[in-house]
Amino acid sequence: MTQPTPSRSLQAANAPGRLQQALAQLAVEDTTPDVSVRAAIVRQVRDTFGVAFAAIPCPSVQTVLHAVRAERGEAVAWGLGARLSRPAAALVNGTAVQALEFDDIVPESAVHLSSVLLPVMSACAGDAPADDVFAGIAAGLRAACAVGPLLGRRTHARGVQPTYTLGAIAGSVAVARTLRLSADQCSDALALAVSGVLGTRAQTGTPAKPVQSGLAASATVRAIELAMAGSRAGGAVVDAVVSLLGEEPLDSVELDLAEPARSAVKLYPSCGAIHSAVEALLEVRAQAGLSATPDLVEVRVPPRVGRAMPFAVPASADEARWSASFTLAQAWRHGDLTIARFSDAAVREYQHLGRPDWLHIVGDDSLDPEGEQAIVRAEVDGAVFQAEVAQRLDYPGRPVDEAKVMEKFMNCVTRGLDVAAALSLWTSLEEHPLLAFQHP
Repeated sequence: MTQPTPSRSLQAANAPGRLQQALAQLAVEDTTPDVSVRAAIVRQVRDTFGVAFAAIPCPSVQTVLHAVRAERGEAVAWGLGARLSRPAAALVNGTAVQALEFDDIVPESAVHLSSVLLPVMSACAGDAPADDVFAGIAAGLRAACAVGPLLGRRTHARGVQPTYTLGAIAGSVAVARTLRLSADQCSDALALAVSGVLGTRAQTGTPAKPVQSGLAASATVRAIELAMAGSRAGGAVVDAVVSLLGEEPLDSVELDLAEPARSAVKLYPSCGAIHSAVEALLEVRAQAGLSATPDLVEVRVPPRVGRAMPFAVPASADEARWSASFTLAQAWRHGDLTIARFSDAAVREYQHLGRPDWLHIVGDDSLDPEGEQAIVRAEVDGAVFQAEVAQRLDYPGRPVDEAKVMEKFMNCVTRGLDVAAALSLWTSLEEHPLLAFQHP
């Protein structure tokens, strides 16, 4: 029986995709990241491990660990001393990175790239030579920088969280470059990975929200394993997924594979949309010179902040990180915003007292709807104080210095390690960005 000739449309659909092909080529480029890129990677890894270590006691992390603890293997669950299968370790570590909403973010695409990329690298290639690991992470960050603009804020506004798709792409390229896989193997890993991940904003404020990072990391690890074992996948899958989730047809986009994505360190453990307002509020509080209850605090932010942080009176610590009123009230009351301010006890107290009547959060249509601007005005004992922040800390133009990054790392890691051990870990990560995590 004669087989029917495939139609031209089917042939076109199965042709290698331009984006997937370009990303797969990153795996076979023999490039060496320069000193500044290596330093940025070390900074990113230090920050990621710090927040993951601090999150170990979180119920979301402990639940995931309990579910997979029987999956023994050679990969390490960071800071836990457990050796698990590679997918299981990536699930635990990815969940831990996002559990406190304290992990870094790529400003240009508003994604938490490290929560997928680094758990994948740790599980699959963390004990590779340092130069290969640096080159692999740099390649993954270049992939993220190229694809990030295609999965922009409009994707996010539609309820899709592009962190997980972009993280799977970056993780696949990073491992392929580190382990020196072929371009075909990288292409297959990319296709299999993006077919198995999808994140939604509907999980916001739930214990399942950070688990999405763990699931994406785990699925990416499994996709890489399948590709290395010989599983084949379509050559245009990445293009199809990005076109589905993105903002414009890929054939109209010029890809930029030159620069790696850079991550911004978060200084407050909450949804980043409120961070400019927190900074401005703390400045106003310092101007007032006291911590007494103010007569009025008016916080003006773009309307999207209210949509991103929907919980007026949170019912849990997970919801509290996504409550603008809770976050700002805690910052005024304590003069800071640390992990401890999001305890269950603090949430219960807030539930009892209710939203403070002196705090008014205004979605201001005159502000850039996609911007970071916040204006805070306070009245205290008849005096008026005001501050404005146009861009949150560590976003372009407002870098956070190394001392601040180290202070955050030490505050996170010394929740379980003594100071000497924490300092030793900080130093070791400059020589090899992941090897220290390979040992319980």
